[in-house]
Amino acid sequence: MASTPQQIEFAENPMGNGWVYKGKQLIAEVSYDLQVFHNLTYNKTSVNIVVTGKIKAINRPDILWGVEQLTLRLSDKRKLDFMCVDFTPECNIASVSDFYL
Repeated sequence: MASTPQQIEFAENPMGNGWVYKGKQLIAEVSYDLQVFHNLTYNKTSVNIVVTGKIKAINRPDILWGVEQLTLRLSDKRKLDFMCVDFTPECNIASVSDFYL
């Protein structure tokens, strides 16, 4: 297991290229670097899974990320629903959803 600078261990670190969708509409092809954390406690609230990371548009460098829920399709065919929490040219993401097919 690897860890973040805060020394919280993450269970998985998916990286690669994928696609971001809004509903069924393809928004952008992206590169992603994610950290997956399991069984965290924040302010006495337990969370089964937290996914954080960055995605960067490959084919649309001028994309304007919004605040709506989006779906990332990873290269291994898993999907993750997420929201952008920072709108630099890259999208910093956060999700408390698990991966699904």
